[in-house]
Amino acid sequence: MARQSNEQKAGAPTGPGSSGSQGPAHAKLLRTLNRKERKELDRARKARRNKNFTLIQEITALWEEARRHDTSVEKRAKLVSAILQKVEGRLAELAGSHSASRIIQTCAKYGSRAERAAILKELGPKLLDLSKSPYGHFVVSKLVSLAPREQLPGILKVFRGHLGELLRHPAGCHVVDDLYAVADAKQRNLMAAEFYGKEYVVLEGGTLNNTQGAPGRLADLMALVDAAKQRSIIQHMSKHLIPIMEKGLVDCPLVHRLLSEFMEFSPASVVADAAENLSGDPLLHMVHTKEGAKVACMTLAYGTAKDRKKALKSMKGHVVAMARDEWGHLALTTALSVVDDTTLLRKVVASELQSDLAELVEHKYGYRVLMQLLHPYCGRYLPPQLLAISRPPAKEYSAEAMQRQQTHQSAAQPPLQQLQREDAAEPALAADSDKELMRSQHGSDILVEICRGGEGGLLEECLGEAGLLGTAHDALVAAVVGSSADAAEGSKEEGMLAQLQDPALTHFFGSRALRRLVLASSATDASGAAAASFASKLWHGALQGRCHDWVDTHAAKVLAALLQCGDEEVKQAATQELKALVPGSLEEWAAQLLGSGGGSKSKKRGRQAHGAPQQVYCATIPVKMTV
Repeated sequence: MARQSNEQKAGAPTGPGSSGSQGPAHAKLLRTLNRKERKELDRARKARRNKNFTLIQEITALWEEARRHDTSVEKRAKLVSAILQKVEGRLAELAGSHSASRIIQTCAKYGSRAERAAILKELGPKLLDLSKSPYGHFVVSKLVSLAPREQLPGILKVFRGHLGELLRHPAGCHVVDDLYAVADAKQRNLMAAEFYGKEYVVLEGGTLNNTQGAPGRLADLMALVDAAKQRSIIQHMSKHLIPIMEKGLVDCPLVHRLLSEFMEFSPASVVADAAENLSGDPLLHMVHTKEGAKVACMTLAYGTAKDRKKALKSMKGHVVAMARDEWGHLALTTALSVVDDTTLLRKVVASELQSDLAELVEHKYGYRVLMQLLHPYCGRYLPPQLLAISRPPAKEYSAEAMQRQQTHQSAAQPPLQQLQREDAAEPALAADSDKELMRSQHGSDILVEICRGGEGGLLEECLGEAGLLGTAHDALVAAVVGSSADAAEGSKEEGMLAQLQDPALTHFFGSRALRRLVLASSATDASGAAAASFASKLWHGALQGRCHDWVDTHAAKVLAALLQCGDEEVKQAATQELKALVPGSLEEWAAQLLGSGGGSKSKKRGRQAHGAPQQVYCATIPVKMTV
């Protein structure tokens, strides 16, 4: 081993890139120096290590003044010009520096259009390398976000053929995210097409199968090619996407789109592997976009019981935020239908929903999660386009794989009857809260589903012996009566206060909810029986003998619904009382209030909204909650 020189033994730096050894002699020397001398020594050491150190010190002084909020526009423009003059020809070196990167970003932000174009021109050949730099990628992202639309095609051309590489890089993926955000629809399609095959990288126009331009979606391309080419496309996508999934770099919306298309068209075995990689924390990074929510729903639907358990655990602490999200709530609706671990569902999902239940009941997205417990996949509450996302189509497995899956599910899922006893939704309704819920657009829907006993009479079957459903009926009837009394006391008030005291029987949402409940009593299933029980209590507790007070108001639609009630006693009593109050034909009066064809149209619409569920992955599991 070569002997050290006296300079090395004393702790002096061994070269321009070396920090120098910190021996006892060096430490002793530092103790003999004052603060100013130590600072000068440190500056000298940094100057030896970084050839741009002096330049960075000069432009930093200008930058500190330029970035102040109280600096005038004219003075800031002069400072930015001075900085750019000093760094001309060295931008690529400085953009990757920890200190100078922020200075270049400030110049791009406050510089003129010509100065910004000059920065982009000088950095153009180095954009790809800077995108992989821990500090340089911030400069690239700033230039991308500030670039005018006419410069964007040139920037995209620099990254053409390298998007897959960048999406696998921790820094580069953020640049691709910014590029995708500012690109238009055609440019986004070109970026996605790069993952479909090398043809879209080699041929700038994206020509494939005599078709000019990149396809709008993968589905459009799959419809034009044969089976062999389809397999080639999936293999090309998997080569890029599998490393991205394994690294968990799934924040970019472009990745959400590619994963959605990949899982939609890939074989079941490939999708199962993807679901295994995406279960857990990566799931939370995708649910905020439409395509990402679609991937999350497919991950839950196509994954194994172990994958679903892992995904559910990752949602802990984020359930309420997901329920309020425009797309995140779809992942929760899927989880409530496919996760067979009811204990984990109670601990993770139900307990967190319980904490903010009063708000979620009236939230435009959150109430759909609650409806999934009471009436799964109902078209009235979940529009068809959202239903298609939260309920992905079943994948076809091989005969051997299907047999293993069925054996696993039958062993993992407890009997449905036991689940209903242990995990049924428990309604505990109070008259005071029901007055407000009946006036709420979404809260009134919740009350309707609870009082009809849930889909197929689930609550009636689970809670009938305890009489809790009857208690819910009594509470809602009391709310109807109480709202009428409140309205009578506040009848002299005007304006907003009078609207707030509008009785449930005449309120826009309340009257329609009561009408739906009464009409639902004509159904022949268990939910119809529960609705008939409520209709009887509503008649005897709030309407009998008082029809003359409501027949000329918006409550008339509720009275008309009683003429088609499933309880014959209530139907006959209502008919007898209304005959003396309604001029002309009672049937025509009811048909006019209930719509063309009387109740037949309502029943038909109800059958469409509450129709039989399609094929599902496992039984829908009700979860214990208090509404």
